Amino acid sequence: MSTRVTRKRARPDAGPDEGQPEKTITDVAVDDAASIALALSRDTEFWFDDGTIILDSGDVEFRVYRGHLASHSPVLKEMFAKPHGSRSVPAGDGSESVICPYIRLSDSPQELRHVLRVFMAGSGKSGYVNCDCTIHMISAYIRLGQKYQMTSLYEEALQFLRNFFSDDFNVWDSSYDWVSSGWEDIHAIGVVNLARLTGASSILPTALLVCVAAPDINVVHGFPRGDGSQENLTLDDLGLCYCAISTLREGSVAAIMNTFSAVPPSPDCKSSNICKARLASALQGLRPLDLIRDNPFISYDEIKSDKDLGLCRRCLKMIAEKNDKERRSVWNRLPELLGIKIPGWGEAAQRPVPSE
Repeated sequence: MSTRVTRKRARPDAGPDEGQPEKTITDVAVDDAASIALALSRDTEFWFDDGTIILDSGDVEFRVYRGHLASHSPVLKEMFAKPHGSRSVPAGDGSESVICPYIRLSDSPQELRHVLRVFMAGSGKSGYVNCDCTIHMISAYIRLGQKYQMTSLYEEALQFLRNFFSDDFNVWDSSYDWVSSGWEDIHAIGVVNLARLTGASSILPTALLVCVAAPDINVVHGFPRGDGSQENLTLDDLGLCYCAISTLREGSVAAIMNTFSAVPPSPDCKSSNICKARLASALQGLRPLDLIRDNPFISYDEIKSDKDLGLCRRCLKMIAEKNDKERRSVWNRLPELLGIKIPGWGEAAQRPVPSE
């Protein structure tokens, strides 16, 4: 895993063979299933000897409990109720073989395994999505949760993303990291794709922001999923990212310049001439790299420390308030800067920081 980079400085069909007796439908199903099984491997984690259904996923088969899964998914419940092929497998006590129904699924075994860990290892009630969840787990919960109408799991996973990729400026600004703990910045690509899949538009701006502004992120190459396939941005979203580089930099320049320019000393300043001169000096001393940044939400004191500014306490408070106002202004325009429309965006940014 690459070195973690924060976004702030470190701070606290064939019939029967000719001449052979015609087989029954059940015979065909069992024979076909046996042939399929030769190309499959049993999952080491989810093959229960007393399982009541076999799920074929990719090149892996899972033997699990039909009723348990059906209780969490109306889609699977309906699927299980329909006629399916069957296989001869050992009984739970190993004494004889039994016929067990099987279903072929189009899901990757890796994603299916993530979901089975939720419902086979526990009750499947709320509380299974936590801060230790990886991008692969969250993606599986959302994609399969949506497909099989596993509502609780789906909503929990989406809320996990909403909690970090927030539409609330105060929440976003309070974090030092670009992505959730244990993730890599490149995983924001997966968040963008999940936002598009689900229509969860509120997480899209900050996910796209990470794709543009996080250092050392290569949005062209993407990252490998758990099954080895590649997670990439669509061409449209890739285009948005490249166009947003210049617009986000414009926002960054505006926020910093407006913080230091045309700002008189605080009315309560006791050394207004000194602070006025130092404010002018701070503005003149800004370097191009201080202004042209992909992240428009950096605080002024990451460019000029309070010590370097040398202002009195009252003027420092005024600068901090001015900078907060300018960054919130850019936040309100973030979807516009990214070339997207998010209804209601910016409303949360109007709320003041809660007092401690």
